[in-house]
Amino acid sequence: SQSRYPLNGQTSQFDVVLEEFYGSNIYGIVTYSDGSYLIAIQDIDTTVSQILLKFSASNTLQWKERIVSTGYAPYYYNEILDNGQGGAFLMISDGEYSGIVNINSNGQIQWAKTIIGGNSSGKSPGFSICKNASGGVNGTLKDESYQCMFSLDNNGNEIWSKSHVDMKYRWPERIIQTNDGGFLVAGTFDDALSGQINPYITKYSANGTVQFAKKINLYTNEFCDIQQATNGAYYLLRYRDWE
Repeated sequence: SQSRYPLNGQTSQFDVVLEEFYGSNIYGIVTYSDGSYLIAIQDIDTTVSQILLKFSASNTLQWKERIVSTGYAPYYYNEILDNGQGGAFLMISDGEYSGIVNINSNGQIQWAKTIIGGNSSGKSPGFSICKNASGGVNGTLKDESYQCMFSLDNNGNEIWSKSHVDMKYRWPERIIQTNDGGFLVAGTFDDALSGQINPYITKYSANGTVQFAKKINLYTNEFCDIQQATNGAYYLLRYRDWE
């Protein structure tokens, strides 16, 4: 079920129940300047598929596309992002392997690229993506010992990729583009040895050079989200595990 509410949050403007996708989950919605919107669904049937539904501003279904089958287990860090051309970038993963898909305004795939992290197994689940200055996409991966970052241009060509070792317990759950053209990665530092769970942030330049890294020392707190204000400050939303 998907609803749209006015700013006061009181009365539903419409409600769409997607009965065809019972048991599935919506993991992202992109809205466009003409009022249309794109819903990304992880369809959990005999296999797991990524399905896109494009609605007009009047809430009429314009098209439906089943993008790709991604195995038999659901993965909850898939992400969709406006590509600035009426379509979308998708980060799709099955929990082991990851890829970026660029679709146009009609749901056709323009290009798709498999992203592999820096360890020998090549198993690198994806976590998050953001737009970059070239009109392409930056993203985060995680494997057993590395935090992996990548940057693609708007044609899917790799601009650079980085693998940072000694980040076994860091989970790069969110990436945002920053006001200076660089980007910031935030996530949860889960230290199995000490039992501490803390948010952390790492700031990168536009070419992937680490500018600073900081662990937020708040015991048993997990990262939820981060945003940057116009004055350059960062606001971090955390989750407190009271148990």
